[in-house]
Amino acid sequence: MHPKSERTVAVVEDYRAGYVPASHVAANVAELLQYVPPRHLRFLDSVVVTNASGLDREYAASPTTWGVRLGHCLGMYYRAVAAKSSRRTTPAYIVLFVDNILNRHVNVFDEALALLLGPSVRLAATLFHEVEYHIH
Repeated sequence: MHPKSERTVAVVEDYRAGYVPASHVAANVAELLQYVPPRHLRFLDSVVVTNASGLDREYAASPTTWGVRLGHCLGMYYRAVAAKSSRRTTPAYIVLFVDNILNRHVNVFDEALALLLGPSVRLAATLFHEVEYHIH
């Protein structure tokens, strides 16, 4: 286990259409981020925790660069983008779709892990997958 890092990344809850998560998702995300080495969190501004069921229909149906509809994604990584006309940049951030993460059924092994260790296992797998995009 990596010692807890001192770098803080903001965890923002943005639930839509009356969605209420089953557990303390934002607190779990903040705790999981403490185990990521600080050098891997450089320039990562925030993690937005939201629900895909609250996306408008057009946006949810639009495909990602991988061809997956946004409404079916577990998470997305948005890299930092520099504006051409000014010196401002949009910081890098991660979006986690909690309803899709907690309701996914992949295989028996995944179900057993979630049953034994709780839904945080699924949340951790998706979060660390998106952090991996930030690293590379």
